[in-house]
Amino acid sequence: MKKIIFHFFSSILVIFNCYYVIGDIMRKYYLFNIKKEVYEYYKKNKHELYNNLKCLSKLKKEDFNHGVSLFHQLCEPFDVDLLNNYLIDKYKLISYNGKFELKNTYIYLKSSRIIVKTNVNLPGIFLDFKCYNRLIFVIDFEMKDYFFLCDSYNTNIYAYN
Repeated sequence: MKKIIFHFFSSILVIFNCYYVIGDIMRKYYLFNIKKEVYEYYKKNKHELYNNLKCLSKLKKEDFNHGVSLFHQLCEPFDVDLLNNYLIDKYKLISYNGKFELKNTYIYLKSSRIIVKTNVNLPGIFLDFKCYNRLIFVIDFEMKDYFFLCDSYNTNIYAYN
């Protein structure tokens, strides 16, 4: 009986991993370049930072000026030119207006945020962004998943694309 249960759960695990690796679902991560003092304040309460950024993403037009001000209190702009050149040099990619494709991972560079669409839970490109700044806050709004790259998982489990 124990063997049957073990094989059942092993099969479920294999199916679950294939679901995420093969790509039936695309995760959409938003990366924000958080200021150091903001990180110090929110490192123990990531959920509050997540909620603030989520609210900013859903602002109405009449609240836009207040939202921009709040965003600049939380985040620093990304150096898009630096990241653009880095990705082109390291991966020999071609940029299409700040957009890159790296084996089923799509990267959109903006000064306010980076968007990574992928069929992998933790794409290897996160290691490159972690070298750029360890205080990047990563959010998948759809899956309600969020973390700082400096606190993220063991680097050995990142999937390299």
